[in-house]
Amino acid sequence: RRAGATLAAGAAATLLLAPVFDLDGLALTLAWCAHAVVLALAAAATALPVLAAAAGLAAALTSGHLALRPDLHYPRADALPILNRLLVAYGLPAAAFGALAWLRRPEPAQPPRRLPRLLAAVALLLIALLLALEIWHLAHPSGLRAAARLPEIAGIVAAWLALAVLLVEGERRWPGWPFGSAADALAAITVLVAGIGLGIAVNPAINDGVLALPGARRLLLAYGAPAALLALWASRRGRAADRGAGVLAAAAGIAALGLAFLLVNLEVRHLFHPQRLLLGTGTTGTLEHYAYSAAWLLFGAVLMTAGIWRRRRILRFSALAVLALAVLKVFLYDTATLSDPFRVLSFLGLGICLLALAGLYQRLEAKAPPS
Repeated sequence: RRAGATLAAGAAATLLLAPVFDLDGLALTLAWCAHAVVLALAAAATALPVLAAAAGLAAALTSGHLALRPDLHYPRADALPILNRLLVAYGLPAAAFGALAWLRRPEPAQPPRRLPRLLAAVALLLIALLLALEIWHLAHPSGLRAAARLPEIAGIVAAWLALAVLLVEGERRWPGWPFGSAADALAAITVLVAGIGLGIAVNPAINDGVLALPGARRLLLAYGAPAALLALWASRRGRAADRGAGVLAAAAGIAALGLAFLLVNLEVRHLFHPQRLLLGTGTTGTLEHYAYSAAWLLFGAVLMTAGIWRRRRILRFSALAVLALAVLKVFLYDTATLSDPFRVLSFLGLGICLLALAGLYQRLEAKAPPS
């Protein structure tokens, strides 16, 4: 048995090293993918651990080559959208590794072995990369190094979050597979991309030109869809018993609220400055200042209603924070430049709104389903 394992190790090393000397780019990637499949099938037939380790190494080489060198596989400028070499370079290995992991699945009562779990994890990584690169190619067919804009970043965030939601459902249906850990990793990366990317880097109120033709519907899709998917993922993943998953779900929920609040402000900005959302351009009048305050009050009321009805403490606390921010804005900023009659009317309107919210709170609290 030792002699057989030694021969198998030598053959596996030859298979892994041979393509390096003759192939490059897509051909090298597909060669390593084919070797991973062959070695995994051989490991299943012979039960030699060295072949299983070699198959895992080949799969890791394939995914590493695809993740670290996407420029080698990026389509030309005249390539078709979706149906291009990205689909072959990333989709074919993902399908092969996923099918192989599924074929080597154990009995329902047994947990999957290491190699099928590794192959499934690599397949999920390649699917996430494929989604991101296909969306980027749709926006930038001429090159991978183009400057990021709002539509493609929002599209990547939404695509990754949709995949993360599907992975959470997969974890419930097939426990033992790496769906839950993959969903957590993907959601954590997406929260960072959403916060840094959508919140700062491609925020049209901070950086000009990231949204060539600003519009209410475009803003709703760019920020509303990721916020809704973040909230959905946080709701689904927050039910897990894992404490780490609960913390990540809470972070995703906070990120969803942040994107929703940013969307409210961008929509108000677009209402008064439809051609250019960049801060500092145009004159911000008194009516616009009051529009922000009214939008914050309405947003706080919606959060409070949802928090009471769904019995979610984080929504209620977020509503109180938004309402407090709106009250402070009206007291400290909106009324600073008003004359006495308009200042009195402003305070009167704010008081009426807060009394209406208090009455709404009592009615909803009485009708809300028990927790």
